[in-house]
Amino acid sequence: MGAWTDDLFGNDLACDVRDAFESRLSRGMNSAAAARAVLVEFREEMEDAPECWIIWIALAAAQLRRGAPLPVVRKKALQGIAWACNPDAGSSVWPFGAPAMNSLREALGGKPPAAAAAPARAASKAQPPSPGDVVLITLPNAGRRVVAVILGPSRARGPGWIRVLWLHGLTPTRASPRAVAAALHKWKPYRQDWHRGPEFLGRTFGEYDVESPLPPRSTRRIATGVPIPPRLAARLDEPQYVVERPSDLRYILENDQEEWKRGSPDGAFQWIPDPAWEQDPPSPPS
Repeated sequence: MGAWTDDLFGNDLACDVRDAFESRLSRGMNSAAAARAVLVEFREEMEDAPECWIIWIALAAAQLRRGAPLPVVRKKALQGIAWACNPDAGSSVWPFGAPAMNSLREALGGKPPAAAAAPARAASKAQPPSPGDVVLITLPNAGRRVVAVILGPSRARGPGWIRVLWLHGLTPTRASPRAVAAALHKWKPYRQDWHRGPEFLGRTFGEYDVESPLPPRSTRRIATGVPIPPRLAARLDEPQYVVERPSDLRYILENDQEEWKRGSPDGAFQWIPDPAWEQDPPSPPS
């Protein structure tokens, strides 16, 4: 999630909620129906805090512009504001500043916090992707998720580009930092062999050069600081499959996942380890 100010609509996720709500109003829905539709659209993001509270707060603020919010939206937004004032809430990334939350609380008719309550957490800007970040990327269809790792800035592409590596052998339920580190040391690039000689091998599978940042609605960071093996870090100088629009990454991953699972039904190609990788001895784990 990117944040540029600590206002109510100063971050990506809140703006997405507002725009989804306004879009439905423009198509003829009333405020209540539009709010319910937005809650359905963002149901995956609402599985985790602080995202769920950000969505309730943004939706309440958007509805206030058009009149009174739904009772459940008002109630949940006030709960989210109270959650942010709790020092034990456990999130270091909270995009709303205290003035914005106090103003919304007052507009919603909420009670001011008790004098002894802890002050609202100051807004914290989301950190840019860093080497060793582990992310879950939601695919477009059926809500499946895949595990990926940020290897670092793509030196082959220049500023603003990052290298994303898909751990196709690791499921989200098993993606602990230890399991991710082990999978990185075992990872190897595969290519499509079209049976026409080494010069006709397809692109490397599982590595992507993506313009940063990744879309906040389809990307969730679950761990940081996983060590990157030197052998993978060295590949940052080599160009990989380029994804010019970050929002396209999840579609490309979904396509690659399907191709990886089924291979070529007619036998036109098969997946083989990259010959160059096989000839280069791996570095021992640190």
